[in-house]
Amino acid sequence: MKYTRSIISFVIVCFVFLMSVSSNSLAGPTTLRLGGINAPKTPITRGQYKFAELVNQKTSGAVKVEVFPASQLGKALVQIEGVQLGTQDMFGAAVDWYAELVKDWRVLSMGFVFKDFDHVRAFEKSEIYKDLKAQLLKKGLRVVSDGWFRMPRVFMGKKPIKTPDDLKGLKMRVPNIATYLKVWEGLGARPTRIAWGEVYMALKQGVVDACEGPLDAIYGMKFFEAAPNIVMTNHLYSNANIVMSEKKFQSLEAQFQKAILEAGREAGVWYTRASREKFEKDKPTMIAAGAKFLEVNPKPFVEKLRPVVEKLEAEGFWRKGLYWEIQKLAK
Repeated sequence: MKYTRSIISFVIVCFVFLMSVSSNSLAGPTTLRLGGINAPKTPITRGQYKFAELVNQKTSGAVKVEVFPASQLGKALVQIEGVQLGTQDMFGAAVDWYAELVKDWRVLSMGFVFKDFDHVRAFEKSEIYKDLKAQLLKKGLRVVSDGWFRMPRVFMGKKPIKTPDDLKGLKMRVPNIATYLKVWEGLGARPTRIAWGEVYMALKQGVVDACEGPLDAIYGMKFFEAAPNIVMTNHLYSNANIVMSEKKFQSLEAQFQKAILEAGREAGVWYTRASREKFEKDKPTMIAAGAKFLEVNPKPFVEKLRPVVEKLEAEGFWRKGLYWEIQKLAK
């Protein structure tokens, strides 16, 4: 009788295991939707596809990431809200967008906050950055991929600029980010908020005469066709990342969470290298098409923005002392 009970128990365990395997097989892979705002051929979107590829590899197909570039899922702030609410799983773009959600992220959109790439890398290793990510997590957004060191943001216009005086009254596109608006107003321009995907037509139709953006996006977005004077202001070293709904992240098994984070780290390294290689490849093509890459002395721009920095900090635009803490990280 005891032997018979053991056999029955063994059969029941095997049955439960087989039912579990069958159920998981029928359920199929977990699919995560990753939205972006950049054109399909830009390095940042290519990096998102690389991330999706890595997640698929590391989970043996159990977790799949579908990428929706070019604002297919809506404008940036709409997508971020969707990730917060859990109606969208992931969002990837420049970190500047989180400034509308957590006030301390605003400092990262301040013109000339970073000196160079080494300064940005030091920042991402700092306790300051860890705190910023923790604040974002409280809003329901987990950073699952960072280390996406973008090319610096530069000025693009129908006419070149050499000093802040050349910006006076200039109709210029900026994203729907408060810090950007204050920076370019402070430099004398007349900024207008236009969605990223609509900038090219706005330049072509004369709605604006200039814009700004990362070097690695100029070719893919074709901005050089409508604004051929590319001035190397290097006013912002704006890195990118991928955030995920914390609720969705916690719903996954630990092994899948680990795989996503590993894929995120590797995707950042891949993007950083690929974006630079792509720009160097595309630059001669843009020059042949009439684009001009112009150097400029940043010092007059930095000096003109100093009162803006002090005013914003005094008004509590970000926590007091944050801007200066980041400045101290520069070598």
